[in-house]
Amino acid sequence: MSADFFADSNVLVYAYNDGEPVKQRIAQDLLKQPGRALSTQVLQEFCNVMRRRLGFSWQQVAQALTEVRQNFRTGVIHTN
Repeated sequence: MSADFFADSNVLVYAYNDGEPVKQRIAQDLLKQPGRALSTQVLQEFCNVMRRRLGFSWQQVAQALTEVRQNFRTGVIHTN
């Protein structure tokens, strides 16, 4: 899978973290880049941090995950 912008889980977390508004704004701007993609591993890390470290409910995590998946191409990273 190729992409112009491959999102890291930290960018996703900051985009949803109200506790750091400056980083949140920067992350949200980055996530508007064209040609964006992410891996299934990034989605897993994102959900884990949202739930365990930031204390989001499962419903909030599911909603955020739905939003992210609607706006990004998602692929599995294979190594040979």
